[in-house]
Amino acid sequence: IPSFAKEQKPLTAESFSLLPVVRDVVISPDGENMAALGQSKEKPVVYISGFASRKVRPVIGLKNMEDRIEWVRWVSNHQLLIQASYPETFGKHDFRMNKLHLVDIKSNTVKVIVNKAVYKRKQKDWENKYEEYFLFDTLKKDPEHILLRSYDPRDKGYPVFKVNIKDGSFKKIVSAKNGLDGFIKNAKGEVVFAIRHNQSTNK
Repeated sequence: IPSFAKEQKPLTAESFSLLPVVRDVVISPDGENMAALGQSKEKPVVYISGFASRKVRPVIGLKNMEDRIEWVRWVSNHQLLIQASYPETFGKHDFRMNKLHLVDIKSNTVKVIVNKAVYKRKQKDWENKYEEYFLFDTLKKDPEHILLRSYDPRDKGYPVFKVNIKDGSFKKIVSAKNGLDGFIKNAKGEVVFAIRHNQSTNK
C-alpha cells in the first residue's frame, strides 16, 4: 500500500500495478499497520502493510477458491481476528461453516479459536465439528480478551463467553439458560439487556 510522504518519489502507474487488489481495509489501534482482504491465485488472502510502507505481505491464506474470508478485526496492535467460512455438507444439506482465526503478525502464528473446556469432550464428534463461534465484542480497552457467543448444551442456548486470546481459555460471563437471548451490550462490552424466550408458549 503506497505512502504519499513528501520525501518519496512520485508513484507511477507501474507502481500501482505491482500492488495486490484489496478491499475492506482496517487500521490497527496504534495506527501503525493496515490489514485488508485480497486474493492470491484466486484464493482468499489477508494482507498487512505498515501505514507508511509500500511493502505488503500475506498473513493468512485459505486453501480453496470456495472458501471465503468474511471479515477482519484488529484485537490488539499485533493481532487480527478473522472470520472465514467453508462449504460443508451434512446429509443432503449444503451450508457454510464459520471459523474464527487469530493471527499474530509478530510471531507469524495462526490459531483457530476453539473451546477446549472439559464439558466439551462429552459432546459427539459431529457436534464439535459443526460448532460455530460468533464475535460479540473485541473489548478495545482489554486487548487480551474478546467476547464470543457459542452454543452451550448446559444452557441449551448461546451464552456470552470471555475468551483469553493468549491461552485460549473460555469463561462464561452471561448465561443463556431459561431462554435468554438477544443480548445487547454497552460501549464497555457489558451486557445490559436480554430477551427471554418462553419455550412453553413459544413467545
